[in-house]
Amino acid sequence: VVALVVIGLSWWLSRSAGPNVDNSAAVNRFPGDGVSTSPSSASLAVDDQVPGTTVFVSEVNLPTGGWVLIHKDAGGRTGAMIGAGYFGSNVHAGEVILSEPTIDGSAYYATLAADNGDERFDPRTDTALVDQAGNAIGVHFKTIGVLPNDKG
Repeated sequence: VVALVVIGLSWWLSRSAGPNVDNSAAVNRFPGDGVSTSPSSASLAVDDQVPGTTVFVSEVNLPTGGWVLIHKDAGGRTGAMIGAGYFGSNVHAGEVILSEPTIDGSAYYATLAADNGDERFDPRTDTALVDQAGNAIGVHFKTIGVLPNDKG
């Protein structure tokens, strides 16, 4: 099952990953679980979600604190931002409240951004965290009405 998920992810990434989100470091540990890391030790994991107004972040590491941003998928690229949640350096999981609900069967991106020090999101001064190639650190996830019951 894991091999099929990895093969499927590789195929999907080769067809749909946009240049502004780095999915090359994404690893599927469980079906639907996207994980992205950067050389700066910032990392993010978001599982597939049920539709709604909250996205649950299963793992985040922001050594100096920062933002998890939720974006709509726009043809394989990050689209409009629909949520931003601040995570302190000692917070490694949580939720992001959205400005509009996610839709069953749709795709989304979660990305990371640095905080300018005021713990209030400002897209002009809270800049995207990027890898060495300049790609935003982020993961792709989808919303599905019924999540698999993983008892692994």
